[in-house]
Amino acid sequence: MDSELFQFSAQRRKRAAFCEVLNLDIRKNLVHEPSKGFDCFTPSRTMQQFKEECDVNNIIENYTHSGILPAGDGSQPVFGDFTKIPQSYGDMVAMIQESRDHFMELPSDVRRKFNDDPVELMKFIQDENNVDEARKLGLIAQPAEAKE
Repeated sequence: MDSELFQFSAQRRKRAAFCEVLNLDIRKNLVHEPSKGFDCFTPSRTMQQFKEECDVNNIIENYTHSGILPAGDGSQPVFGDFTKIPQSYGDMVAMIQESRDHFMELPSDVRRKFNDDPVELMKFIQDENNVDEARKLGLIAQPAEAKE
């Protein structure tokens, strides 16, 4: 073990001597200089006058006193079962491809009516005024007749 240590030390001395001959400082490559940080010379675009109203602590405090949440964009909250929403990009791509495959299974004259675009088909089906025509095209099932 002592011979290994001596051999390692000898190699180090040779390397140091070699670096002295070439006038290199090996320590310069080993010492990590601390980062100087990030300098941003452009003026900030953050609007500080809204700082208080955007602070979540202030929003919660106002809610506890008034019972009213901030208005937001005016849209109503949507409640529903969203468990079938894809959880990853790959799942979303697979879902889109599956919907395109289903669209391509439709007869060509039906696809042509929607310019071979599944999005136009979805817009058509979602419009309540098109229910009768969608039934004629076979896109929506006929209502079950009442049994007497």
